[in-house]
Amino acid sequence: MGVLALCGIGIYAYAMHSPLSNIDPLGLWVLYIGGTGNIIGGPLSAMSSGGFVIDSGGRIGVYRSRGIGTGVGDEASFGLSLGFFGSTRSNDTTTTICDFAGPFEAMGIGLGLGPHGSFDIFRDPSKPYRGGGGVTIGAGAGGGLTTQFTDTEIYLLTLSSLGL
Repeated sequence: MGVLALCGIGIYAYAMHSPLSNIDPLGLWVLYIGGTGNIIGGPLSAMSSGGFVIDSGGRIGVYRSRGIGTGVGDEASFGLSLGFFGSTRSNDTTTTICDFAGPFEAMGIGLGLGPHGSFDIFRDPSKPYRGGGGVTIGAGAGGGLTTQFTDTEIYLLTLSSLGL
């Protein structure tokens, strides 16, 4: 495999294919930082984002996300996003960057002319106890509310493929 490995390949991908030595015993959080673009035009909205993701077990990857849905308002924006993903269940010990992949239900609000900010929340529809939120600060014009279905892909950055 190259430098990037797609999450979900193999039953133990969440533990870097070594579940005995690379588990995340707390399974509490995933952080992401990247860029996001958002467009709202009347009843429709779309977004695209990408960046880096890290979990409490030290796994690092890159993500790409896109979504489409309904909107209220008119807006075009882009900026730097920072957010978190986790579980509300204390016994959920599998929250890794690979769990950040897949479909999500998302809601957001944004406003600004020149400087622009937005706040988003999202959840995993198959495991509603997993979700997160984030903020985006950047530039844009307009404002609005969105409800979207998004899809996120995660690619693990593996040290073994780098020869380390």
